[in-house]
Amino acid sequence: MKKLFFFVTIILSLFLLFSCQGKEKATQPNEVVSPVVNTADAKNEKIKVSIYFWDVAPLKALTPQLEAKFPDVEFEIVSAINDIEYFNFLKDHDALPDIIGMRKFSLNDAKYLKKELLDLSRTEVAATFHPSYLEQNRDEDGSIRWLPTCAELEGIIVNKEFLDNLNLSLPTTFDELLNCINILKENGLTPFITDYAYDYSCLTISQGSNIPQLMSVDGVAWRQKYESEKAGEAVGLDREVWLPVFENLFKFFEATDVDESDLEFSTKDITNKFINKETVMIRGTGSDCFNFSKTMDVAFLPFFGETPRDSWVYSYPIAQYAVNKKVATDSRKYEVVMDILEEMLSLEGQLNTAYGAPMLSYTISSSPNLSSVFDPIADTVKANHIYMRIASTTFFTTTKNVVQGIIKGDYKTPEEAYDAFDSTLKSAKKSNTANIIYTSDVSYPYGLTENGNMAESSILNTIVKNVSLDPEKLTPIYDNSLDNSINFDIGIAITGLSISPVFEGPYTELQLRRLVNGRSTTVYFELTGEEVDSLMSELIDLRKNGNNPIRHRNFIPVTSGFSYKIKDNQDDSYTYLGSDLDKEKVYKVLLCGNFGVLNDYTFCGTPLSEGMQAKKKSINTMIWKMIIELAKNNVKFEKPNNYLTIE
Repeated sequence: MKKLFFFVTIILSLFLLFSCQGKEKATQPNEVVSPVVNTADAKNEKIKVSIYFWDVAPLKALTPQLEAKFPDVEFEIVSAINDIEYFNFLKDHDALPDIIGMRKFSLNDAKYLKKELLDLSRTEVAATFHPSYLEQNRDEDGSIRWLPTCAELEGIIVNKEFLDNLNLSLPTTFDELLNCINILKENGLTPFITDYAYDYSCLTISQGSNIPQLMSVDGVAWRQKYESEKAGEAVGLDREVWLPVFENLFKFFEATDVDESDLEFSTKDITNKFINKETVMIRGTGSDCFNFSKTMDVAFLPFFGETPRDSWVYSYPIAQYAVNKKVATDSRKYEVVMDILEEMLSLEGQLNTAYGAPMLSYTISSSPNLSSVFDPIADTVKANHIYMRIASTTFFTTTKNVVQGIIKGDYKTPEEAYDAFDSTLKSAKKSNTANIIYTSDVSYPYGLTENGNMAESSILNTIVKNVSLDPEKLTPIYDNSLDNSINFDIGIAITGLSISPVFEGPYTELQLRRLVNGRSTTVYFELTGEEVDSLMSELIDLRKNGNNPIRHRNFIPVTSGFSYKIKDNQDDSYTYLGSDLDKEKVYKVLLCGNFGVLNDYTFCGTPLSEGMQAKKKSINTMIWKMIIELAKNNVKFEKPNNYLTIE
């Protein structure tokens, strides 16, 4: 397959209404900020830069790249959450990081952050993008505050073996796809299935059913209006644009014989059925298709229109990046942050973000290659027919509800489905009226100090001192209702338990949930002090194969009920030096964290030893659930303790 020169999103004539200012190479943001100063002292101490990512994925290859390229930067890398409301929460407490990375993104959701972010439109890094794509991220005032990294692809993955057996060619139009599906059914085959239980699958199939309509002049005009929705407004659907989308969706559902049983499929179910040749086609990502191609004859199809020239590739950025406006108040830090952003958006940075997955680039200079399984979309890409999904939080939720409602028979016609979707959007005014379930009278900062992370220490102490276990079921107890319950003596948190400071003030249930890493789960041990020291060595020391459990500084374990010492080896590794525990005493130990990060060879690659694995007992409760239950029982945040000494 020929090398793909670049990735461009078509923006039709509507955007000519906007004054697209020419890109200039700039060293300062194109807006008024506080006076620029240089806070670097004569010692040229390291500049601290905080980056909050949407998930753990960038820890695989992107953050190691950044740390290698910027040895004079002290990075605070946080594996946060894929929810723009999390950053609104941080904004409300004046705690936004220097660089924000979001995967599930839309301008509609991001409008509440706009005033806190730099306008990047005249920066050097913005100049690397094709201007027509940047229009999709341009606010009404002409600013561009979010820049995309590489694109994830979604489409229809087909097992060509079935088509070859029936002398069928790959379809090139929507009607040809429907005809192909009918022939497959006539031959006793299941033509297509997907996991409609998930919002992203509903989003892909519904929008993918008629992308030419969504990318028409009227479609682009409606989308710009929706993405520019003001706070408190609620823009509904445009009937001329959207009714044909629902009409095609109904045709597709009818052809593929969708029924309520399709709502029971998980992603794993779909994958297994495709591998076992129980279906000819599924919805999948470019990564899925590439992986299937190792053992199967597959092809990746676009979403079709009336003619082959009307086909579109459905895509979304793996992430969008923004920069905190406060960065510009320090000239040295601003230059460093912009260099970091440029590195993140370089071809190497994009490839490391995708971590080997097939992707396309939004920049002019980056030109990744795709394997031959993507030949069916080559002409579509060359024609710049790349569609970027509408992905606001409200759109995700509404699409899932309406698509599943169609499948259940709640909406029997395209008109009924359209009306349901439209009325939901119009009534979905944004508000912050969620119930307050807890009010904190303390605040503790996030970030590693010479004595530990105070926010994490407070959270862990709160759990250890106020949660007990049912001795038979090993389930959490929050109200001391059992006389023989197991009370924890000590706690250990790994892989970055907290993802924000502890703030003083009111919390909703969702805001409490956002205090901690959403993937942190729990296990229970009974260990002697000597065995706890052995466990801590496993959680801190380099392994013999060179793998490092401390992937970043904020992975240094947090402890409750004891303190310990480590040595900084000055090479991004640490050595455990011991604790103040009684070596003979048996302790009841809570260990919590994202064990997937610890175990996976692409992250830390440092699973617990067989001896420790044999001693652990799973509690199977997420940390965020414990926090919420404690709040409902009027438990206050505990004070942190100085648990760490770094030599």
